Amino acid sequence: MPAHYPISSVPEVGGRIPADSVHAVSVSLPRVSDVIGYEEKISETMSRIQSGYPRFVAHPYVTAIVDYFQNLSHSDRPCVVVSSDAAAEDLFSWSGYRGKAHCIEEDGIVAFPLPEDESLSSHLLSYIQHTGCLVSSRRAEDFLLARNLISSVQKEDRITEQPGQRVSEEMARLNGVPSKDAILSVSGMNSVYAAFRAMHELQKRKGRTVWIQLGWLYVDNIRIVEKFTEDPVVIYQMDSLESIKEALRTNKNVAGIITEVPTNPLLQTADLVELYEVAAESGCMVLSDISVGSSVCINAISHSDVVVESLTKFASGSGDVMMGAAIINPDSAFYSELRPLVERYVEAPYISDLERLAYRIQDYEERMSRIDSSVKTIKSSLRNHPAVAQLFCADEGPCAANYLRIAKRSVSGEPYSGGMISLQIRGNMQSVYDSLDLLKGPSFGTDFTLVMLYLYLAHYELVSRPEGVQKLKSLGMDPGLFRVSVGLEDPETLLQRFEQSLAKA
Repeated sequence: MPAHYPISSVPEVGGRIPADSVHAVSVSLPRVSDVIGYEEKISETMSRIQSGYPRFVAHPYVTAIVDYFQNLSHSDRPCVVVSSDAAAEDLFSWSGYRGKAHCIEEDGIVAFPLPEDESLSSHLLSYIQHTGCLVSSRRAEDFLLARNLISSVQKEDRITEQPGQRVSEEMARLNGVPSKDAILSVSGMNSVYAAFRAMHELQKRKGRTVWIQLGWLYVDNIRIVEKFTEDPVVIYQMDSLESIKEALRTNKNVAGIITEVPTNPLLQTADLVELYEVAAESGCMVLSDISVGSSVCINAISHSDVVVESLTKFASGSGDVMMGAAIINPDSAFYSELRPLVERYVEAPYISDLERLAYRIQDYEERMSRIDSSVKTIKSSLRNHPAVAQLFCADEGPCAANYLRIAKRSVSGEPYSGGMISLQIRGNMQSVYDSLDLLKGPSFGTDFTLVMLYLYLAHYELVSRPEGVQKLKSLGMDPGLFRVSVGLEDPETLLQRFEQSLAKA
């Protein structure tokens, strides 16, 4: 690995990030107007989109598969594809749509036409998005190649010998569990869904159906709780567990608590150690999404029944492969029933994706150590910058002690700070964003620094309405918040880029 990752030139709007891979999972949105055009589906912007996060933007290869099945279906209704027959069965069972008779299957990929009822169609599409049961771009690539619909595949480094075992063993090692307890899936969101569904099903047998959402979570984590449970309890207080304790005292039917460690984008962490003790006493479960924290930087498995991590992020670093992991705590009181259910509900990753991740995950710890060092350098310099109204990081602020309680130590002996910071800009946010000479687009955890206008991209329905803006501000979130996933570039060069753009505030 080179001493520093080269600073990438910023592609025009719609360009792939990373630019050199057809499997890129991010897209360049270099100006605020591009972000708005992307969110509002303005044709001038959308016509230039070459890639995007696969759960929100269909990969061109997946679109080609849909067209292939569309021709086979002889239906006037648009087709969609899912990753397996089991995913289709679950989808139809959940929605009540009798689509099984119209399914077409080839090489394990299942396609079906959407119903004429537009409300039901939207319902089905949201299920696919929130549960992550998508066909990966590499699986689509092989499907199209086998039918001579494309002529070549992406050239990339892979490990072909037992790739799934290598990835599972590394995730298990980092979390201190047996390899059989690190269960891989097609995406981080599918891991969240599988773990949540398994936990919910077990608790429902005992009459426990209420879920607590702890903290402001990533949009699809919120949607899973909303769509698959009734009357969830939402608690935003992260620096104290008093609200959680009160909720558990007044409701004996709580099935579980879902949280992020730390949260996205404010990087807040609940006292996971005490939370798990309180949950265990009440007979409810804890599901922790550690995608932002990463298995390298924190120990959450000892204080959760299940942790999930999007391996698309820091574990890969390349920004060109989708995968997730659900890691079961072998000491959980629910372990014997929980593990087989999680394994049942995940969608297994495709072999080519496993091969790519097996190669990329080899230096996961080394990359995180270097990123962590850069985060420490950057936050110390930007914290008191006159154009930075507030800087958020996991190991500072009112929740810092909670984070540090579970933080692992880096090679320097210091607690990991993690790989991300968030910035609230004082002054003209648009001028700063538009002039920032770094890659800007969705996703995080990449070898290259990636800046995201997070609330515009994840919660545009709130940013675009006065009452939504008011809600965000009441929760301490400025709509123009910059989320910065720090990469492997020279930190001094990164600081120069930030300072140049912040001067325009």
